[in-house]
Amino acid sequence: MLRLPRRGTAEMQRFFVTPVLDRGKQYWLANFPGDEEQWSRRARGRKQKKFISRPAAEAFLAEAQREFIRKGRVSLATDRDLHYDFMRAVELMAGIPGGRLEVAAHMLRMARSSREIRGGSFEAPQNRVVELGPRQFLVCQNEARRRGVTVGEMVNAVIMMWLEREASARVNDREETEAREELEARRRAAREYQRANYKQKAVREREAVARLMAEIEEQHATRMTGRSDDN
Repeated sequence: MLRLPRRGTAEMQRFFVTPVLDRGKQYWLANFPGDEEQWSRRARGRKQKKFISRPAAEAFLAEAQREFIRKGRVSLATDRDLHYDFMRAVELMAGIPGGRLEVAAHMLRMARSSREIRGGSFEAPQNRVVELGPRQFLVCQNEARRRGVTVGEMVNAVIMMWLEREASARVNDREETEAREELEARRRAAREYQRANYKQKAVREREAVARLMAEIEEQHATRMTGRSDDN
Protein backbone atom coordinates (compact mmCIF):
# COMPACT_ATOMS: atom_id res chain seq x y z
CA MET A 1 0.00 0.00 0.00
CA LEU A 2 1.40 3.37 -1.05
CA ARG A 3 0.83 6.53 0.97
CA LEU A 4 1.32 9.87 -0.75
CA PRO A 5 1.15 13.26 1.02
CA ARG A 6 -1.52 15.67 -0.09
CA ARG A 7 -0.06 18.95 -1.24
CA GLY A 8 0.05 21.53 1.53
CA THR A 9 -1.01 19.14 4.28
CA ALA A 10 0.19 16.07 6.09
CA GLU A 11 -2.78 14.03 4.89
CA MET A 12 -1.83 10.73 3.26
CA GLN A 13 -3.26 9.53 -0.04
CA ARG A 14 -3.54 5.74 0.11
CA PHE A 15 -3.79 3.12 -2.62
CA PHE A 16 -4.89 -0.32 -1.44
CA VAL A 17 -6.80 -3.47 -2.38
CA THR A 18 -9.53 -5.04 -0.24
CA PRO A 19 -11.31 -8.40 -0.76
CA VAL A 20 -15.12 -8.41 -0.89
CA LEU A 21 -17.85 -11.02 -1.31
CA ASP A 22 -20.70 -10.20 -3.67
CA ARG A 23 -23.45 -12.85 -3.92
CA GLY A 24 -21.02 -15.53 -2.86
CA LYS A 25 -18.31 -14.55 -5.36
CA GLN A 26 -14.87 -13.20 -4.44
CA TYR A 27 -13.96 -9.81 -5.86
CA TRP A 28 -11.19 -7.28 -5.19
CA LEU A 29 -11.74 -3.55 -4.77
CA ALA A 30 -9.00 -1.15 -5.78
CA ASN A 31 -9.30 1.92 -3.54
CA PHE A 32 -7.65 5.16 -4.67
CA PRO A 33 -7.98 8.97 -4.27
CA GLY A 34 -10.87 10.62 -6.07
CA ASP A 35 -11.05 14.05 -7.66
CA GLU A 36 -10.39 17.09 -5.52
CA GLU A 37 -12.93 19.89 -5.77
CA GLN A 38 -11.38 23.18 -6.80
CA TRP A 39 -11.38 25.89 -4.12
CA SER A 40 -12.85 23.43 -1.63
CA ARG A 41 -11.42 22.82 1.83
CA ARG A 42 -13.07 19.45 2.13
CA ALA A 43 -10.89 16.36 2.07
CA ARG A 44 -10.38 14.61 -1.23
CA GLY A 45 -12.93 11.85 -1.82
CA ARG A 46 -12.22 8.20 -2.55
CA LYS A 47 -13.01 5.97 -5.52
CA GLN A 48 -13.24 2.20 -5.93
CA LYS A 49 -12.97 -0.14 -8.91
CA LYS A 50 -13.94 -3.83 -8.75
CA PHE A 51 -11.82 -6.64 -10.24
CA ILE A 52 -12.24 -10.40 -10.39
CA SER A 53 -8.61 -11.06 -9.39
CA ARG A 54 -6.16 -9.47 -7.00
CA PRO A 55 -3.31 -9.24 -9.60
CA ALA A 56 -5.59 -7.25 -11.92
CA ALA A 57 -6.52 -4.88 -9.09
CA GLU A 58 -2.88 -4.42 -8.08
CA ALA A 59 -1.85 -3.78 -11.70
CA PHE A 60 -4.55 -1.12 -11.96
CA LEU A 61 -3.39 0.52 -8.72
CA ALA A 62 0.20 0.57 -9.96
CA GLU A 63 -0.89 2.60 -13.00
CA ALA A 64 -3.11 4.80 -10.83
CA GLN A 65 -0.22 5.49 -8.45
CA ARG A 66 2.11 6.49 -11.28
CA GLU A 67 -0.54 8.80 -12.74
CA PHE A 68 -1.25 10.36 -9.34
CA ILE A 69 2.47 10.96 -8.70
CA ARG A 70 2.92 12.71 -12.04
CA LYS A 71 -0.40 14.59 -12.35
CA GLY A 72 -1.85 14.76 -8.84
CA ARG A 73 -5.02 12.93 -9.97
CA VAL A 74 -6.24 9.64 -11.42
CA SER A 75 -8.11 9.99 -14.72
CA LEU A 76 -6.63 7.86 -17.52
CA ALA A 77 -6.62 4.75 -15.34
CA THR A 78 -10.41 5.01 -14.94
CA ASP A 79 -11.24 5.65 -18.62
CA ARG A 80 -13.40 2.66 -19.65
CA ASP A 81 -13.07 3.17 -23.42
CA LEU A 82 -9.32 3.51 -23.07
CA HIS A 83 -9.23 0.33 -21.00
CA TYR A 84 -11.10 -1.67 -23.66
CA ASP A 85 -8.88 -0.25 -26.41
CA PHE A 86 -5.85 -1.24 -24.38
CA MET A 87 -7.11 -4.80 -23.88
CA ARG A 88 -7.73 -5.22 -27.62
CA ALA A 89 -4.24 -3.94 -28.39
CA VAL A 90 -2.76 -6.35 -25.83
CA GLU A 91 -4.42 -9.25 -27.64
CA LEU A 92 -2.85 -8.14 -30.93
CA MET A 93 0.58 -7.78 -29.32
CA ALA A 94 0.39 -11.17 -27.58
CA GLY A 95 2.04 -13.01 -30.48
CA ILE A 96 5.01 -10.61 -30.76
CA PRO A 97 7.96 -11.67 -28.55
CA GLY A 98 9.03 -8.74 -26.39
CA GLY A 99 6.43 -6.49 -28.01
CA ARG A 100 5.36 -3.44 -26.03
CA LEU A 101 2.46 -1.12 -26.77
CA GLU A 102 4.32 1.95 -25.62
CA VAL A 103 7.22 1.23 -27.98
CA ALA A 104 4.77 0.76 -30.86
CA ALA A 105 3.04 4.04 -29.99
CA HIS A 106 6.37 5.90 -29.97
CA MET A 107 7.28 4.40 -33.35
CA LEU A 108 3.98 5.53 -34.86
CA ARG A 109 4.28 8.97 -33.29
CA MET A 110 7.82 9.46 -34.64
CA ALA A 111 6.59 8.57 -38.17
CA ARG A 112 3.80 11.18 -38.30
CA SER A 113 3.35 13.39 -41.33
CA SER A 114 3.19 17.18 -41.05
CA ARG A 115 -0.59 17.03 -41.61
CA GLU A 116 -0.97 14.53 -38.74
CA ILE A 117 1.07 16.77 -36.43
CA ARG A 118 -1.40 19.58 -37.19
CA GLY A 119 -4.31 17.25 -36.32
CA GLY A 120 -5.25 15.97 -39.77
CA SER A 121 -5.05 12.56 -41.45
CA PHE A 122 -1.97 10.80 -42.78
CA GLU A 123 -0.43 12.24 -45.94
CA ALA A 124 2.33 10.33 -47.73
CA PRO A 125 5.22 12.54 -48.90
CA GLN A 126 5.44 12.88 -52.65
CA ASN A 127 9.24 12.99 -52.86
CA ARG A 128 10.77 10.02 -51.07
CA VAL A 129 14.13 9.92 -52.87
CA VAL A 130 17.13 9.95 -50.53
CA GLU A 131 20.75 10.18 -51.71
CA LEU A 132 23.22 8.12 -49.71
CA GLY A 133 26.93 8.66 -49.41
CA PRO A 134 29.15 6.32 -51.46
CA ARG A 135 30.26 4.19 -48.51
CA GLN A 136 26.81 4.12 -46.93
CA PHE A 137 25.31 2.97 -50.25
CA LEU A 138 27.91 0.22 -50.62
CA VAL A 139 27.21 -0.99 -47.07
CA CYS A 140 23.49 -1.25 -47.83
CA GLN A 141 24.13 -2.83 -51.23
CA ASN A 142 26.52 -5.47 -49.87
CA GLU A 143 24.23 -6.34 -46.95
CA ALA A 144 21.22 -6.47 -49.27
CA ARG A 145 23.01 -8.95 -51.52
CA ARG A 146 23.95 -11.07 -48.53
CA ARG A 147 20.34 -11.15 -47.34
CA GLY A 148 18.83 -11.54 -50.78
CA VAL A 149 16.78 -8.34 -50.71
CA THR A 150 16.79 -5.07 -52.64
CA VAL A 151 18.73 -2.01 -51.52
CA GLY A 152 15.45 -0.20 -50.82
CA GLU A 153 14.24 -3.04 -48.58
CA MET A 154 17.56 -3.03 -46.76
CA VAL A 155 17.39 0.72 -46.13
CA ASN A 156 13.82 0.36 -44.86
CA ALA A 157 14.92 -2.42 -42.47
CA VAL A 158 17.82 -0.32 -41.14
CA ILE A 159 15.53 2.66 -40.52
CA MET A 160 12.93 0.49 -38.74
CA MET A 161 15.60 -1.08 -36.51
CA TRP A 162 16.86 2.39 -35.58
CA LEU A 163 13.27 3.54 -34.99
CA GLU A 164 12.56 0.62 -32.64
CA ARG A 165 15.77 1.22 -30.67
CA GLU A 166 14.97 4.93 -30.35
CA ALA A 167 11.42 4.21 -29.19
CA SER A 168 12.69 1.64 -26.67
CA ALA A 169 15.20 4.20 -25.36
CA ARG A 170 12.39 6.70 -24.79
CA VAL A 171 10.40 4.10 -22.87
CA ASN A 172 13.44 3.28 -20.73
CA ASP A 173 13.97 7.00 -20.01
CA ARG A 174 10.32 7.33 -18.97
CA GLU A 175 10.54 4.30 -16.68
CA GLU A 176 13.71 5.60 -15.02
CA THR A 177 12.13 9.04 -14.50
CA GLU A 178 8.98 7.56 -12.99
CA ALA A 179 11.03 5.27 -10.75
CA ARG A 180 12.90 8.30 -9.40
CA GLU A 181 9.65 10.23 -8.96
CA GLU A 182 8.02 7.32 -7.13
CA LEU A 183 11.04 6.92 -4.85
CA GLU A 184 11.01 10.65 -4.05
CA ALA A 185 7.24 10.50 -3.43
CA ARG A 186 7.72 7.65 -0.97
CA ARG A 187 10.44 9.59 0.79
CA ARG A 188 8.24 12.69 0.98
CA ALA A 189 5.38 10.58 2.30
CA ALA A 190 7.64 9.11 4.99
CA ARG A 191 8.86 12.58 6.01
CA GLU A 192 5.31 13.98 6.09
CA TYR A 193 4.13 11.01 8.12
CA GLN A 194 6.97 11.45 10.62
CA ARG A 195 6.32 15.18 10.94
CA ALA A 196 2.58 14.63 11.37
CA ASN A 197 3.12 12.03 14.08
CA TYR A 198 5.73 14.18 15.80
CA LYS A 199 3.32 17.13 15.90
CA GLN A 200 0.55 14.96 17.29
CA LYS A 201 2.90 13.54 19.91
CA ALA A 202 4.07 17.02 20.88
CA VAL A 203 0.46 18.19 21.19
CA ARG A 204 -0.41 15.19 23.36
CA GLU A 205 2.59 15.87 25.58
CA ARG A 206 1.66 19.53 25.99
CA GLU A 207 -1.92 18.56 26.83
CA ALA A 208 -0.67 16.03 29.40
CA VAL A 209 1.58 18.67 31.01
CA ALA A 210 -1.31 21.15 31.05
CA ARG A 211 -3.60 18.59 32.73
CA LEU A 212 -0.91 17.80 35.30
CA MET A 213 -0.39 21.48 36.09
CA ALA A 214 -4.15 21.96 36.41
CA GLU A 215 -4.34 19.03 38.87
CA ILE A 216 -1.44 20.44 40.91
CA GLU A 217 -3.06 23.87 41.05
CA GLU A 218 -6.40 22.31 42.04
CA GLN A 219 -4.74 20.28 44.81
CA HIS A 220 -2.90 23.38 46.02
CA ALA A 221 -6.14 25.40 46.00
CA THR A 222 -7.89 22.62 47.94
CA ARG A 223 -5.15 22.58 50.60
CA MET A 224 -5.21 26.36 50.91
CA THR A 225 -9.00 26.27 51.30
CA GLY A 226 -8.69 23.63 54.06
CA ARG A 227 -6.17 25.75 55.96
CA SER A 228 -8.46 28.78 55.79
CA ASP A 229 -11.31 26.72 57.24
CA ASP A 230 -9.10 25.49 60.09
CA ASN A 231 -8.12 29.03 61.02
